[in-house]
Parts: sequence; C-alpha cells; structure tokens
Amino acid sequence: MSAGIAASGERLSLELRYRHADGSLLQAQLQAGVAFDADGEALLTICEIVDRRPLYEATREAEDLRTRLAHVARIGTLGEMVSGIAHEVNQPLTAIANYANAARRFLRAGIDDKEELAAILDKIATQAERAGQVIRGLRSLSRRRDAVRER
Repeated sequence: MSAGIAASGERLSLELRYRHADGSLLQAQLQAGVAFDADGEALLTICEIVDRRPLYEATREAEDLRTRLAHVARIGTLGEMVSGIAHEVNQPLTAIANYANAARRFLRAGIDDKEELAAILDKIATQAERAGQVIRGLRSLSRRRDAVRER
C-alpha cells in the first residue's frame, strides 16, 4: 500500500467496514499518507482509522426525524383538507335541509302554489348536484394518473 501511495504522492482515503471479534460492525474511514525525507524518498507511511459510527448514527437519526416531521406535516395538511371538504359539502347539505323544511311548511300550511314548490325542488336538486360535484372532484384528485409536466 505504501509503495502505491508513495508513487502517487497523494493521500489515500477509504470508507471501510471492520468486523469485531464479537461480530459487531465498525464503520471506519482509513486515511493514509506518506512522509518523505529531504531527498524525496518515502520515509514512513502514516495511517489513521477514524470510527464513523457516530456520524452514521447521527445521519440515521436525522433521517428518522425528517421522516417523522414529514408525517406530521402530512397530518396537518390532511386536517386542513378535511376541514375544507367538510365546509364545501356541509354548505349544500344545509341548503338542501333548509329548502326541504320550507317545502314541508308550505304543504302543512295548505299553500298550493305548485310553481313555488317546483322552484324549491329545483333549488334542492341544484344543491344536491353541487354536493355531488365536490365528491366527484375529490375522487378525481385521489385517482392515480401520470404527471403532466408544464413550463
């Protein structure tokens, strides 16, 4: 090894794994270089083995924290979406209930205005269609489709 390093005059740096006698794994970095004398002859090889386990453990922990943070962000986004969806569906359902109650009051009061009842039923149908559009929009969002790239 020292002959190859001495010939190139460069330092060597390798990531290595060593197995301890107990079977545990040591992630290490081997750094080696050659010291030269005044005549340029290789005098000695200097090697250092650095334990990289703390770095790998910190990297793994950081990745775990990133994953957990992404999950929390998704849950927060999901909460916002559910709130918005509930609002969008609740509006037409409330309108449907109000129009149906108005039609019931007309009938109980004995009011026989067919045009007014037909107008109320049209409003109920419109609101039911609006609620259906919200549901269809959600379904289209949840369908898997190829991404379209645009400028």
